[in-house]
Amino acid sequence: MRSDKTARNYHAGLCLAATLHWLTSAFSNTAYENHGRLHDGGLDTMLDALYDAWQTDRAAGRSTLMIAANGEAVSELNQRARTDLIEAGRVEADGVPLHDGTAAGVRDLVVTRRNERRLSTGWSWVKNGDRWQVTRRFEDGSLAVRRLGKGDRPHGKALVLTASYVSEEVELGYASTVHRAQGMTVDTVHALIDPLKAARELLYVALTRGRLSNHAYVIQPDPHEVEPHLDQPDEMTRIEQLARVLARSDADLAATETLKLEVDRHASLPVLLAEYDLLAHEAQTDRWAALLDVAPFSENVADDVFTSPYYEHLEGALARHEAAGHDVTTTLAALAPMIAPGEDQADPAAVLAKRVDHATTSLAGGRTRPRRVGGLIPTPAEPIPDSPRHVRRAVCWCQPALSTGSLRA
Repeated sequence: MRSDKTARNYHAGLCLAATLHWLTSAFSNTAYENHGRLHDGGLDTMLDALYDAWQTDRAAGRSTLMIAANGEAVSELNQRARTDLIEAGRVEADGVPLHDGTAAGVRDLVVTRRNERRLSTGWSWVKNGDRWQVTRRFEDGSLAVRRLGKGDRPHGKALVLTASYVSEEVELGYASTVHRAQGMTVDTVHALIDPLKAARELLYVALTRGRLSNHAYVIQPDPHEVEPHLDQPDEMTRIEQLARVLARSDADLAATETLKLEVDRHASLPVLLAEYDLLAHEAQTDRWAALLDVAPFSENVADDVFTSPYYEHLEGALARHEAAGHDVTTTLAALAPMIAPGEDQADPAAVLAKRVDHATTSLAGGRTRPRRVGGLIPTPAEPIPDSPRHVRRAVCWCQPALSTGSLRA
């Protein structure tokens, strides 16, 4: 028989799976889109949109919560909310200092972070995730609070949170981390989603706390923050970004599940190809260095190329150029003299890599192209040296596929 804890985990897992299935369906058939509950843009834009929507809901008398992934963003949103409420005369300007650098005064909303049975109103005790309104502030740093009810209005008896508890376990309650929001229920939720970091379990929590509506504010990467010599990230819709989140899990797995996943991962085609690609890259390193060493650079440019932090990007550009069927020696002979020396010039390796890539895409494909592993990775011109067995297995697995054609794209 299952223990009570196992049974709870089992049923919680079923509930999570069902909700995730519903979220996947809702995203795929644009139900969230049609109701205007998905928003996307840069980080600052999303923070402003989330905050404005929270203010609108609060002004309409709804209990509402902002959710972010990390404490830094939560503290920023909480402080922003408190500052505006102070200016509007809604909360006390002075307050008791809290552990995250914010403060709480009379009429502020706060959340408790730790269960404490010794702090009780007689019929209910203080629990992690409970939300309260401050009704009085004492000189010793303790706070009198009342539990929040419908529309974020306080109800029931007041209790006093001790100064030590306040300083360590109390935060402003206008915004919350996803973990802290577990167990909370409000009218509306406005959740900031970073698709590069969020996992489906946290998305589930963020989009199931609101009784009336749950809004997702999806951060899109800012192309201006990508260094010019690097490829721009592929543009993705907010639905596609959320699909990435749903495909990612950070749930704790049983030991047997973890073992199976690791075995499957290490034997998977992507891992084997990645290992082969690494070995192929290493096999070419000395060759690229030799070709660059004899390239006709202007005086003092060669040293800057070899010591550049973008040297590996240049190696990659040369590999792509050769894989397209072009002669690297000829291309370097044409491009190297064009790289100008001088402290005011852009990094020479980055400039050369960009020009080699431009030549690769603008020139007609060469006649002689190397064979590819899996239709993706060119076989290196230099032989791959002997390697430890745990690395060499990629070569042993991939090389026969070249002759059989089983990995052709």
